[in-house]
Amino acid sequence: MTSPSQQDRVATQDPAEWVDAYADRLYRYAMVRLGDPHAAEEVVQETFLAAVESQDQFRGDGPVAGWLMTILRRKIIDWFRQRQRQPRQADASQDFDQWLDAAGQLRGGKWTQVDPAGKIELRELWQIVQQCLQRLPATLASVFVLHALEHMDSQQICKELEISPSNYWVRMHRARLQLAQCVAEKWEE
Repeated sequence: MTSPSQQDRVATQDPAEWVDAYADRLYRYAMVRLGDPHAAEEVVQETFLAAVESQDQFRGDGPVAGWLMTILRRKIIDWFRQRQRQPRQADASQDFDQWLDAAGQLRGGKWTQVDPAGKIELRELWQIVQQCLQRLPATLASVFVLHALEHMDSQQICKELEISPSNYWVRMHRARLQLAQCVAEKWEE
């Protein structure tokens, strides 16, 4: 007899069910990482296509959602690689609420309680940061986003973007300086 979790796992191994079951979750994740709705849609579609093409490689040891998320992360890294070779184009609009947990704290950070006025201020700050990220050259933005949002360490980023450690540190330094300057200027406005 199979347990309910095993039944769910078996049921969700059918590719016809993947879009209904996982598309929203994958899209939200991609939006947070990319900040571009069109790019998020594209990488999610590529994720499902890659999953269908490599379906026979999925052993079923873990949940399908985890396997799809792994594929999506690879597609996001590929997107950043491609963007390094092309100029940035799209405008990023982001729902800041997905960054906050039920207690009003930023997810994954050591932040204090955010009151309603503080939440509005954080939302405005996040919008400015997104605008400034869009102005960064793709080579700098990709390194910063992988570090700050994907929480990848420097070795992983160097490997994924095929850059040297010294190049990584130069890019991070430049990204931080340019972001700080841009945010400071826009915040005063």
